[in-house]
Amino acid sequence: MLAKPAKTLLIAVWLALSLPLSWVVLAPFLLPADAIYGAAPGGWEEDPETGEGAMRGMTTAFIMIGHGMLDDAWEANRASLPLFSFLVWNECAALWFVITAICHMLPRRRVRVVYRSDQESRAEERRSSCRS
Repeated sequence: MLAKPAKTLLIAVWLALSLPLSWVVLAPFLLPADAIYGAAPGGWEEDPETGEGAMRGMTTAFIMIGHGMLDDAWEANRASLPLFSFLVWNECAALWFVITAICHMLPRRRVRVVYRSDQESRAEERRSSCRS
């Protein structure tokens, strides 16, 4: 098991990396394609033999995912759907972690629970029906 400082540092790094990745997930749904192409890095390294790279067509595929064209995204880059799915799950996990951490920091109020037996409930019902 990791020591508490190492675990805290690992979580902090994960959350710090997840924040910029949230834009990768949200951008295809919120921004026009021209803005995404302008911000996306260009010139991915290509394999000299085949002329293709692992990230070739990924920007186009993510934009197509944002428009609901999953078949076209699959054709643009076959790794786009698994990668996008992984990024969505990562962002959901990071959001869940942040929300639960905030909830644990909130002050808690004591709650008093009162249990009534069936006989007490029936007696209360009889008393209320007699008053009407």
